[in-house]
Amino acid sequence: MKKNKNLAVILILMCIILVSGCSLTGTIKDNSDRSSLSVEKALIGHWISQSSEAPNYYISSDKLIRVRKDGTTEEMTYKVIETNDNTNEIKIHVTTAGGSESDNKIQFSEDKKSITETTEILTVVTSTENYIYVDSKTTP
Repeated sequence: MKKNKNLAVILILMCIILVSGCSLTGTIKDNSDRSSLSVEKALIGHWISQSSEAPNYYISSDKLIRVRKDGTTEEMTYKVIETNDNTNEIKIHVTTAGGSESDNKIQFSEDKKSITETTEILTVVTSTENYIYVDSKTTP
């Protein structure tokens, strides 16, 4: 009976070690995959604001979905104006459903897991916000 308990404990510990190892491998792989992406590809996904007041974004290859704190959403389109993979920067032109337009300069961190977005309207900086990458989802 004691042998069965010892065997059960050993099996449980082995399972925990295996699961932990798989999780760690996945995290390391994700980090290396993101850092090697072009800035245009790295922009795609779900981004959350580091400020509790700023909206979260779901970004596809040509659309942004803004999710406000109250849960309401707004769908917008964007076009890439310029990219620089050497400096990890991308500039996009955003158009809202109501027709408002802005230019957004986005500076990626080295690992492409965070960004600083600077919004300009008629060349005047209107806001700067920091975001963190969550996952590859492009819709809420």
